[in-house]
This record gives sequence, structure tokens and C-alpha cells, in this order.
Amino acid sequence: MLKVRRQEAILSILNTNKSVEVAQLSKDLQVTEMTIRRDLKELEDKGQLVRMHGGARKAGFSSYSVISHEKKAQIHIEEKKEIAQKCVNLLDEHDIVFLGSGTTIGYIVDLLPTVDMTLITNSLSIFNRLQERNFQSTILIGGRYRHSTDTFYGVFANDMIRQFRVAKAFIGTNGITGINVTTTYEDEGQGNQLILDNAEQRYIVSDFSKLEISALYTFYSLKNINALITDSKITEAQKQYYEHFTKVL
Repeated sequence: MLKVRRQEAILSILNTNKSVEVAQLSKDLQVTEMTIRRDLKELEDKGQLVRMHGGARKAGFSSYSVISHEKKAQIHIEEKKEIAQKCVNLLDEHDIVFLGSGTTIGYIVDLLPTVDMTLITNSLSIFNRLQERNFQSTILIGGRYRHSTDTFYGVFANDMIRQFRVAKAFIGTNGITGINVTTTYEDEGQGNQLILDNAEQRYIVSDFSKLEISALYTFYSLKNINALITDSKITEAQKQYYEHFTKVL
């Protein structure tokens, strides 16, 4: 069977069963398990499935549900604090840092050391918290404002983001599926992509509940970041899987 037909067959089986096993595919398609593993890797690289131990599952089988910024602030609080501490441990005096929007990143502000840093954000609430802590060198990205995500976005925001080169960028996500880092709104995703491209060190922050979840728009690849920063509730299998693409902290 030609590779393209074989991979079409794999995707067809996934559409029906939601998950597949390497051994069963090898038997059904009459090829070696090594061939199946190569097929699964190619399909995963295209974002069409997610490999797991011994097989694969359909990409985006679990999807992200939109939750208001206020409600998100009330869930997984301890996990978000754990992630925030890991982020702060990566910071150095005199750093130029971009803090994206999101409740997880909001906890970074509470833990920031009072040292000389330049802090840039596209989140109104994070900017206000920085002011409350009397950080002197802060920059707020302007543009259209979306209340549900507490984010400035759009043409004006992106024009401003393009001007910056930062040492470190910390960006949240609505879901990670395979190598794909996703968000609900494509216009916000475009801004995230711009600042990550302009950062020397790129970090995606995500608590355990957003792993193996897909939102609408893919804005970055795990292969192009320095680390995925998550909490201790990540499973060992998930950690090993994501470590194929990037460091997991």
C-alpha cells in the first residue's frame, strides 16, 4: 500500500475510533510497526494526530471551552502559583521581559523580585498590578481591548509589538495538542507569535488542565520554544511526550 493511502487509512480509523494502537495498525495494514510509527510521526508533525505510548489519538479530541477571565482566576490557583514561581526563577536583574495575558501569568507579578527590570505586557490587569507594586520601568501595549481575555490586540497592538526585542517572553495558552500551542482568538495569537519571534528566550506557560486540549488557532510550535512551564500534576507520560519537542519545567 502506498504511504499516502496508508496514512489516509490511519486517519479514517482515527475518525471512527478516536485512538489507534501501533500493533493493531501494523496487523490491519500489513506493514511493520516501524513503518506505522514513521507514519504516525509524519501525521503528528502535520497536526493531524497526537502520538501516545503505543499508539495515537485524534488531534483536538478534547476541545477548549471559553471561560471568562474572572472565572479562570478562581480555578487551579495552587498550580498557577507553582508555575509562576518557576517563571520567576528564570529572571535576572536588568532583563527586558514580556508578560502575556492570562491568570497564570498574573501570579508572576505577585512574585517578581524588586530589582531593575523592564516589563512589557498587553494585559491591562497585569499592567495595573505592576503599578501597584511600584515597578518603574513598565510598558503597556495598546490597541483594541477584549474584556473577556483582558488583552489588547489587533493592528495597533501588533505594530507596537514589532518594535520590541526582549530577553524573555512568557506566554499563556488555551490548549496544547501535539506540538501545537493554541488560543481561542486568532488576532491574539498573531500578537503572541510576533513577540515570541522577537524574544531571545521563549516560554509557554500552561497548567495541567490545558494539556492535550485544542483551541481554535495555532500560534506556535513547541519545537520553537525554550521550555514548556507547567505544574506537578502533569503525568509522567505527558512529560516524556512533550520532552521530545522541548524542555519541560
